[in-house]
Parts: sequence; structure tokens; C-alpha cells
Amino acid sequence: MSLETLTRRAMIAPATFDPGANTIEVVFTTGATVRRRDWDGDYDEELVVDAKTVRLDRLNAGAPFLNSHSSRDLGDVIGSVVPGSARIDKGRGVATIALSRRADAAGIIQDLRDGVVRNVSVGYQTHRVEKIEADDGSVPVWRVTDWEPFEISAVAIPADAGAQTRNLPRSNEMSEQDTLAPEQQVRRSRVEIERERSSTIASLATKVGLPDFADTHIRSGTSIEKFRELLIDEMADRQERAGNPTSHARTDLASNSAPGLAEAVQDALVARMTGAQPQGRAMEFASRSLIEMGSALLEARGESVRSFGRSELADRVMGRSGGMMTTSDFPRLLQGAGQRVLAASYEAAGSPLRALARVTDVPDFRRASVLRLSEAPSLDLVNEHGEIKRGSRGELEEGVRVATFAKIFALSRQAIINDDLNAFADAATAWGRAAAEREAAELVSIFTANSGAGEMLTDGKALFHASRGNLAASGSEISVEALSDARLSLRTTKGLDGTTPLALTPQYLLVGAELETAAEKVLASLAAATVGDANPFSKRLELLVEPRLTGKSWRVFADPVQAPVLTLAYLRGARGPQLATKEGWDTLGTEYRCTLDVGAAALGWRGGYLNPGQ
Repeated sequence: MSLETLTRRAMIAPATFDPGANTIEVVFTTGATVRRRDWDGDYDEELVVDAKTVRLDRLNAGAPFLNSHSSRDLGDVIGSVVPGSARIDKGRGVATIALSRRADAAGIIQDLRDGVVRNVSVGYQTHRVEKIEADDGSVPVWRVTDWEPFEISAVAIPADAGAQTRNLPRSNEMSEQDTLAPEQQVRRSRVEIERERSSTIASLATKVGLPDFADTHIRSGTSIEKFRELLIDEMADRQERAGNPTSHARTDLASNSAPGLAEAVQDALVARMTGAQPQGRAMEFASRSLIEMGSALLEARGESVRSFGRSELADRVMGRSGGMMTTSDFPRLLQGAGQRVLAASYEAAGSPLRALARVTDVPDFRRASVLRLSEAPSLDLVNEHGEIKRGSRGELEEGVRVATFAKIFALSRQAIINDDLNAFADAATAWGRAAAEREAAELVSIFTANSGAGEMLTDGKALFHASRGNLAASGSEISVEALSDARLSLRTTKGLDGTTPLALTPQYLLVGAELETAAEKVLASLAAATVGDANPFSKRLELLVEPRLTGKSWRVFADPVQAPVLTLAYLRGARGPQLATKEGWDTLGTEYRCTLDVGAAALGWRGGYLNPGQ
């Protein structure tokens, strides 16, 4: 039994709407399985949907129809369940919703009528649960056999693939899902739910410029609702670490009084900065000025802006009034839009050398040791007395230090008044490219040190050295024979213990721009006249071209999962360039600072091979 308030969300079918009665019919549950987590770990919650297991009294008493489960004030109520309309129909929870006719809810109601808002969610409590442990090691199933819905909401992101505003199917209609066996339905539901959860978390993080923050939570099974809370806290924490004096004025992009307004404004800003076509609600703001966008946000917070002149309104939009800081969503949204443009530019300009690196996070700017253990010792035959010998593993330690690279740009008060966003967009794009260039320079320097032999490792030898067996005895052009020598070197490389063969598989061929065509010719798939003419490396090696590498040398690398040669380190919680903002002091406007905390170093020589070329 649980008194915790739970929610279920899902993708929906096109809505039906009765204009005379101003009602809409919804499917608030199909009982789909949803992945959840408690102190003991993950579990799958399955709602049993029939007349005996679902308590419909609260719904049939006229339960509220809410905006995204929000119940902070009466304005969040955008309708109610028509008394007596909630019922169970063929394993689905069905209800009729009487929609509000209030002016402040008109936008949402119109979106429901038009099918733009196509998702519903039910808030409920569980009273009886059967816990079923799996025999195959998968997560347990919590089968809810007594539960009570008490509100239904219109939502943006779904989880229950059947909850919907809908056209009720005819009795003789059967969906593809209905024709599947029960275990197939459960399997499909789990896949769809997990795909939706992962893509939604990734999208939310990318929107606010924190794509790296999503990875851990996607892997750990964090729910969408919980991730929203954690994302907001993370945004505030990063701003505070960056020294932003307004960092405590947190903006919940999902909780504006006008649902979706903040996201729409930010999407419109990104569209203007990139020249892309705005989509969805962002189209409303495509032709609006910066001041008009900011004014819409202020009005959504309940502030009247009609009495302000253009100059004072510009100050209000940017969070200033009479020289004092005030609360405004617009600077944070503008920062988020800039972060998205910055991140896109950074990714587009990234060096191919990233494919060779093991990416890691470090807690601070001190030199971080990267410890690698040797291969586990071989297993010995146990004699009849059962004596087992102890084994040990060797160690190899290299180090990496993160440094900070940064620039500051000011968006002036005049630029806001003049609706000039180009300078900010150009700066964000340029910063992204500059961050990628800085990162690439750090990686390239590892290979170009010591006249191309690579930086020195802790054993006092260069990364590529004849004694290691990863440096060609003499330089040669790229050819099948030369690539064969490189492959042999990788295949026969010994581990840290000096005896265990690693049997590394060549995966990447790295060249500078001068050798790109020659490399493509060698790796091309050609129809051989005889077996002896066949190219064993055709479609086996991925070509990486780094124009910052000059000369005739070329390199072959194994997958870094097998034997990483490079490490690329970021300050924990700040992978890639980060944008921070504060009120300008030297200038009338808002200052934006781009920082990149990154370091690169050689992690080990195993996994790489250098041919000096000729």
C-alpha cells in the first residue's frame, strides 16, 4: 500500500471534441508497464485495469482536469471530469472531460481541440500491490491490483502509450497491440516506454545546453519527472559555480503560468540565431522583437507592462529596474538559446581525434592521475587439495591536468532595444568553433611533440618509440603492405605484464589533409582480378582526417575501448563549452562568458602505431 502520489503519462491518438458541450473524451490509462525506482532499485509497475481494481469514485465525483499535474492555484484547473463518466472499457480507463471556458485557459483548450496537445496523464495512489520476482534476473514486477485515480492532466511528455484524448474505437475494431500475446505486449510497452524516457531526457538536457547531464540519468533509469527537478537544480548549481550573482533566481522552464511559453520563446530565439524555421508554438514568436518576447514572459508572471516605455521595458526584460536586479526569465532563456547554438557549433567543428580518446571527468584543476591495471594473471590448475595461488596485477600511471579557457561578450542594452541578435548569435557560433579548436589543439599537440614521436610518457620515452614496437622501422607511403605491418604490431602488442598478448584490432587510420586522397584510394573497395589482389583493409578501417596534422606521417589505432591512447578530461559537470551570464558592470547590458575546462594527455602507447611516411 502506498499513499505516494504517482502519475502515468502516454502518447495519444487524435482528440475528439464536442463543441456544443465543450467536452472531450480521454483514455486516462491502459495499464501499460512503467519502469520506476525505489530504495531497493528498479522495478516495473503494472496497473491492472478492470472494474474491481480501479476505484473510480473520486473521478466520478467531478475530479479536476489539470495543467501538467500542477495544483498551486485555481488557475491550474482547466476542466473537470463529467460526473459519472469515468468507466472501464475493454481494459482502458475512459472519462469525459468538461473543459473550462476561462479566457486564460483558452490557448490550452484550443490546442486540445486542434489536436496540438495530444497527451493526458492520471495522478493516482496505490492501495494493494503484488510483487513478482523474475527468474531470469530482470527487474521485478509490481502488479497493482487496487489503485485510485484522483485527477487527470493535460501534459506535454507521455509515458503510458495508450492514455489519450481520443476517437473511441468501434466495438469490432482491434489494434495491432490487442493482437499480440500478453508477454509481447509487455515487452513492446517496455521498449516504447524506455525509448520515450531516454529521448525525452536527452531532449530536455540539450534544450538548456547540458547534453552531458543526461547520460548518467538515462543509464540509471531516472524518471522524466525526477529528471526535470534535477535538471533545474543542476542549471542553478552551474550558474552559482560560474559566479553568477542572479543564480538563485531559478527559472523552471516547465512551470510558467502559460505552459510551454518559455520553451517556445527559447526555440524562437534559437531559430532566429541559426536561421532555422521555427516549429510548433515557437512560430508565434518568429516575427516578434526581443522586447516583445520578454514582455510576453513578464505578463505570464502576472506583471503589467503596458505603462512602461521602450527603454524601461528593455530594462525589465533583462532583469533590471532602477539599477537593481529583478527576476526575469528572458536572460536565462537567452543564455539557454546561446548555449544551444554554442553546443551545435562546437559539435560541428569537433576534431576527429575525439574518436581516439577516453573521455573522463575530474573534480578540480589539480593534476589527476590515471591509473591503469595490467591484465589479470592467468588461471592456474587447482590441485586435488584445492590450494589456490594468489595473483597480482601491475600498474601504470599517467596524468592529465584540466585548464580553463574563456572569453567574455556583452549584449548591450542598445542591442536589445534595436532588436539586434546577430552579434550575440555570431559570438555564440564563434565561441563554439573556438572551443572545438582549443580542444583539437590540445589533442594534436600530443602527437606533434618530440618532432612527431608524441609526448613523453612516465617511462621517459616518447609515445611512439622503436623499443615499444609501435614505430615503423622506416617511413613509407600508405599501402596494403605497410598497413599489414601496422596490424601485426597491434596484434602482437603485449599487455602491462609484458607477456599477455592483447590481440588488438586496427580500427582507425589517422592522416593529415595531404594524405586524405591517398588513404581513400588504399581503403577503397575495388574489384580484384585475382584473390592475391584483394584488399584486406577495404571497409575494415575508418579514415580520420585531421587537417591540423601536417606532413607525410600516418597512424593506425585500435578501438579506445580496447587500448586507449588518449584521454580527454573535463571538469566534472562541465563537458564542453559552458555559457554563463551576469549583469554588465563596465557596460550597460548583460555579459555572457564562455568557458571551456579541458585537458588532454597520452594515456598509454598500446593501441597506436606510427609510420613517419615518405
